[in-house]
Amino acid sequence: MERPALPRRGASACGCARLLRNPASERRGICLVGDVGSSVVCCPAYGVAVSESAHRQVLAEFVAWAEGNHPGVQVEPDVVETILEFKASYFDSTDPASWRAGEMTEILVDIVPRKVIADQEWTEALVRTVPLFVEFLADQKRPYAIRRLRAEAESAVSAFAAAVNDPERWGMGKRLLSAMGAEGIPDQATLDELTAEFNALPFEERDRILGAVPPAGPPPQPPVPLPAVRVAPVAELVDAARSAPLVADVLSLVRWLGDRREVTATGALRVKDGRQAALDLGLVDPAELARRELMWPLRSSADLRDLDELWSYAAGSGFVRLTASRAYPGEAMDAWQSGDGDAVLSAWGDLFDAVLAALVEGDMAAMTYQADVHADLPPMLFTAYADGEISRERVVESHAEQIAGHQVFTLPSFDPRTEVAEALDGGLSRLERLGAVTLVGDAVRLTPLGVWKLNTLYTSFGWDAPSVGDLSGADTITRLTGLSQLTDDDAEAELAAWLDAADHETLAGELANAISEADPHIRPVVFDLLNRIGPAARPAVARLIDTPWWRYAATWFELRGESGPRPMSDTDRAWMAAEQLAPMIDALGTETDELREAMPGEIAEANPAPFFDGLSRTDHPRAGDVLEAISRIVTDKAVSKAARKAAFKARSR
Repeated sequence: MERPALPRRGASACGCARLLRNPASERRGICLVGDVGSSVVCCPAYGVAVSESAHRQVLAEFVAWAEGNHPGVQVEPDVVETILEFKASYFDSTDPASWRAGEMTEILVDIVPRKVIADQEWTEALVRTVPLFVEFLADQKRPYAIRRLRAEAESAVSAFAAAVNDPERWGMGKRLLSAMGAEGIPDQATLDELTAEFNALPFEERDRILGAVPPAGPPPQPPVPLPAVRVAPVAELVDAARSAPLVADVLSLVRWLGDRREVTATGALRVKDGRQAALDLGLVDPAELARRELMWPLRSSADLRDLDELWSYAAGSGFVRLTASRAYPGEAMDAWQSGDGDAVLSAWGDLFDAVLAALVEGDMAAMTYQADVHADLPPMLFTAYADGEISRERVVESHAEQIAGHQVFTLPSFDPRTEVAEALDGGLSRLERLGAVTLVGDAVRLTPLGVWKLNTLYTSFGWDAPSVGDLSGADTITRLTGLSQLTDDDAEAELAAWLDAADHETLAGELANAISEADPHIRPVVFDLLNRIGPAARPAVARLIDTPWWRYAATWFELRGESGPRPMSDTDRAWMAAEQLAPMIDALGTETDELREAMPGEIAEANPAPFFDGLSRTDHPRAGDVLEAISRIVTDKAVSKAARKAAFKARSR
């Protein structure tokens, strides 16, 4: 039986089929990597080449075992060799007897259908051979958890029969080689012929062969609920957009165009104009360009990398409008010059989209691992939006671990971590020059512009992406509600600004009046503000003594060492504890560590029973919920039991 085409042998059906893009024209071609002598060609996919001789002994043992125990079944050792090579390459496991859960399924249902080009005879041989190979391992007492492996292999073989014939599961290289009539492993001459034939096809036919489809839309819901964010005033955002260095570079390029310039069929500036633009805009050193052209004359303005990058941003964002033969200032440039704040932000947002798209699509990457780092920028930005920041170091370490087995990093001059860090910094630096992110030590954070853009983007997805605008003119209840939706840092900044701008005695009166109207989760914020105001709040706080909210007033006085007009009992203090803890429980849910930190010190005492008893006796409607939460988070079983009993007692009142 002829050996099937393997993804890392000859014409790879995996990452060796590399899509080449011209960002200006989006014209696509294919470049295939072929054999180099008899050595394995390692494409930019991750993994290491595995010698066939490493598995020769186990294959010989398997064939002998099958002939002796199942003489009527024709097994195919090449099937086993193919599976073991995938196992070593994808899972970094060269032990034929060591199988982690899911590995067999992924190889048979995903990797083989996607990457292996084989005839029906080989496919049928796989269905016969894999179950016997598992039994061989069991008979030799080799694998751990053989029962699980046997069940997984049975299920995977059943699914393989459908998966291997489903073109939707094929990788790009397999689609190409199959469509172009390749049989087995093409030699280099055949590869060159196939490449030329493919690149001569119309773009629509290339897309059909490769199975190109429109990008998938966003998921219906975000991976995690999004916090409310503070969206800066339009004037502040416009000032930030106008001061971004990358925006200035794009504007300089558009102004350099004048009314129009001629472009080539690919949408690039003509060589003469491109050379002049790069020099006029300071994108290239004149002496360096002259030396370069002595050896390699420019064939296209796209050869001027910095100019080509800037040109792709301008054209992709609408700052430059391209026709078949000319380039003009685009609608985004008109919007930018209009002076309308919303129009300026819309143009900046289009430029953000163009820059991020160029990074994600790999236009700024020379190696596959660099493109993978850039492709992770959108989830990085999402994390920064949801959590307030993301660790640059964590991202670097994650990608460095993934590419450590890449063949290029066996060379002493290549360090995975250094390469990943440079690729990540290259992407982040572009977003930083655009004004979308800022780096503070190890933390990557969104700027107000970045927050505005992502909030707008996520809202356009149909996600629940709450935002809070300028609260300075809102009434007290609205302002308090907005504060409760913000992240801790944003809320603190808003509180500080509110206190700085307000007359404290007047504000205290407004807060005292609002406490009876505010939702339960907002009342602790009111109390915090009254405490911050200090002595100026005394008259307003004193007026609360004769209201149902008198315990807030009494606590305010106690915190200042005063008995106040109305002293509190232990039960009253328990009522205040329930009042303040209930909103925290609602907000933190099952986040045990954060809940534990929020609980009062009485729980950590040797005998918290008086505190629990006080909570069970109070008439606060959430006392039972607070006690139940305490029972979940304490580590002492006796304390947990006491809290549960107190919760039952509170709810039985």
